Amino acid sequence: MSPIMHVPLSKLRLSPLNARKTGGSDVSDLAANIAASGLLQNLIVAPSLAGADEFEVIAGGRRLTALQLLEREGRLPDAIATDGVPCRRIDDAAAIIEASTAENTIRAPLHPADQFEAFRAMVVAGKSVTEIAAHFSIGEVVVRQRLKLANVHPRLVQAYREDEATLEQLQALAVTDDHTAQLDVWNQARDRWERDPRELRRKLTAREIPSTDPRVLFVGLAAYEAAGGAVRRDLFSTREDAFLADGKLLDRLVEERAAELVDAVQAEGWSWVEFKQRCDYAEMAEYGQHPTEPTHQKPTAADKARIKEIDKRLEQLDKLLVQMDEDGRDDTDEFDQLCEEQESLEGESQRLTAGTEIWPEDVKAVAGALLVLDVQGGVQIHRGRLQPGQSIKAGKVAGQPKPADKPKKPEISDALVRRLTAHRTLALQAELAANPDVALKAVVHTLIEDVERGLGYETPSPLKLSLRQADLPDSADLKQAPAKKALQLALKGWRDKGLPTTAAARRAWIFQQPTDVLLGLLALAAAYSVDAVHGKGSSKPAADALAADLKLDMATWWAPDAENYLGAVPKALVIEAVAEACGKDEAAALVSLKSAPAVAEAAKKLAGTGWLPKVLRGPGYAVGVKPKAPAKAKPATKPKKHAKKATPKKSTTAKKTVKPAAKATTKKGAKK
Repeated sequence: MSPIMHVPLSKLRLSPLNARKTGGSDVSDLAANIAASGLLQNLIVAPSLAGADEFEVIAGGRRLTALQLLEREGRLPDAIATDGVPCRRIDDAAAIIEASTAENTIRAPLHPADQFEAFRAMVVAGKSVTEIAAHFSIGEVVVRQRLKLANVHPRLVQAYREDEATLEQLQALAVTDDHTAQLDVWNQARDRWERDPRELRRKLTAREIPSTDPRVLFVGLAAYEAAGGAVRRDLFSTREDAFLADGKLLDRLVEERAAELVDAVQAEGWSWVEFKQRCDYAEMAEYGQHPTEPTHQKPTAADKARIKEIDKRLEQLDKLLVQMDEDGRDDTDEFDQLCEEQESLEGESQRLTAGTEIWPEDVKAVAGALLVLDVQGGVQIHRGRLQPGQSIKAGKVAGQPKPADKPKKPEISDALVRRLTAHRTLALQAELAANPDVALKAVVHTLIEDVERGLGYETPSPLKLSLRQADLPDSADLKQAPAKKALQLALKGWRDKGLPTTAAARRAWIFQQPTDVLLGLLALAAAYSVDAVHGKGSSKPAADALAADLKLDMATWWAPDAENYLGAVPKALVIEAVAEACGKDEAAALVSLKSAPAVAEAAKKLAGTGWLPKVLRGPGYAVGVKPKAPAKAKPATKPKKHAKKATPKKSTTAKKTVKPAAKATTKKGAKK
């Protein structure tokens, strides 16, 4: 191999033998990289026929073009301007072609996981995003995306390295920086559709409000941020999605802007004006239309200009939707949003084309206007409407407005029901892991039901023997639930006692264990499959039966506090809970308190009472009974560690262990 020599830039020409004939013309990024970091790789050259002191560049044509660009701009690195360009000379014709081809084809690109971890290391070392982008000749947005991926849990990054996860899935998981949430969502998603990037992103952002929500479009994301609202942006979304955390602030801003619109329409002289965030066709039908038809003023110049804008956008949307349909992308969120935009714009165009409505004063005196927020954040104004309960008879308004619905009895939300039953699921898992006898019966029952009912039918058992874990809501109180910690400790206990961490070793180890150890492991595995989560208005009787078998007392595992219950229900239910557990006099003291102090005081009063909301109560529920200590899952005997200990003596032990189980099964089996 020839030594490196330095050639003046003016003496270098691109060789016609260079293998790259297509692409590579834009060298601005490469030039920026060379200006920032110098020339990191020498050029490969051959003597030129034009002159003895000139050379043709066989490999490194883009680098040569970038150096020439830097020279023209006066940014050529001093070392190159002074000493020349580092080059390696080749004279053999065959070697020249081979070198150029290898330079442009035999390249192993850096794995993205290595790249974003390298970016993270550079940030730690003090480099800025701009400096990193210049160093690697890439855009700053790419650097920010790679740094965002560096926040994904290391175990998930490793899964990506091993092709067990895709880059798109990693990008979806990166929507949050919470490592626990990332792992929980990934581990709970066992089926392929559950690990679809859109589904992963949906689960991780379920408790947030997307920027595409009509309320956000109505008030404007900038107005929300200006009011102090927290926003988290998804760097990997092509629509630059953002997610809002403060729903209460957003609703307040909606009310404030809606009040301004209501006042403006009210100034037209209507007897009433009402704003609704949502109004389906059935509800709209209750607001009858006054029989008088308005006259229309011709569209203004501003209206005509807006109609032209809408027509142009509708033409674009039509082409986009047709193309997406042909490409098979008609089942995406983007397609649905474009359809909604198309419908909204068509309605706006029709209203503007018809012109401004002019209503008689006598109609305004008895009728009103209904303002409805549409999916695009616009407001549709329905003038000349009657209130629910009114109608027109003999040309006059008849009937009285339908009185407002009586306040419904306060109740807990569907989301809270699911969260509470998720706590119950965890409690059932912890109890079952500590009770091998019940676990064996539950597993046998589930398998026999599969046999009797057919494998194509859903069994009523709460156990799912494929060990597909329950889809538990993502909430802080569930992550810290005592039952979840108890189950984790049970698994750790088995690992501490010898359960191997690799699949091959686990099989060999399990096949050496006596029956009572296997029953303990069976209980643990069955526990992880329990699913008792349900929503409002539904139930899971089979889970209730399992709870009865285990004599489950939820007060052992759960107690109401501000986070898991009291802060998520109406104040009336907080007072009702205190009345049930402590008496009406104690509850009366909360009536005059504001919501937050009432919740804090209620938590103190309910502590240690064993009070439970109805969805968590069992047959033996009683307020004031001191909860029993939580169950602990323990192996029946210490597992064997080595195959050498699998002696005939062990077989005797196994028989002794099995004998009571056989006796408990049938009398006939006991005699045998």
